[in-house]
Formats: sequence, C-alpha cells, structure tokens
Amino acid sequence: MVIRKLVIDLLSTINSRFSITFDGWSNNSLKVFYSVTLHWVCHETITQISILLDFLNVLPGHCVRKCCGQAIFNRLSSFGISSKLLATV
Repeated sequence: MVIRKLVIDLLSTINSRFSITFDGWSNNSLKVFYSVTLHWVCHETITQISILLDFLNVLPGHCVRKCCGQAIFNRLSSFGISSKLLATV
C-alpha cells in the first residue's frame, strides 16, 4: 500500500497524457493474468518513461474483452489517471 500511494502521488504530478499497453498469459492451471504498463513522455527531458502499473486477474469466458476493458479502466480510475488516457495498445 505504501508503494501504491507513492505511485499515485507521482502520477498526479505528471502533466502529460498516458498510453497503456497490456498483455495476458495463463499459468498451467489456466488462471489468466494481464500486465498493465503505463507510458508517457517527460516534457522536461523529452524521454519516454514506462512503468509496470499493475497485474490484473480476469476470468476467461465469452466476454473476456469487455471484462478486460472494464478491469483496466477501473484500475486506471483507482490510480486517478483515467481522464489522462491517450491510447491503449
């Protein structure tokens, strides 16, 4: 929880839009995980910065795309950055 608070504080100070990427895989028990990575450009140094934001567990099924989208949006909202989303890849 301490690191999460630090990340939220850091992200709230960034005056940039964010792009996210996510990738999924399953373990031997077919439990599905998705990693969510956040990307932005630092305007002071003109460099790209990427951080692993979180891992999500989404249950497989016929509506997995909708569930993934909702889980990602909820996670971005919990970090206070859903309004800064520029693109999802």
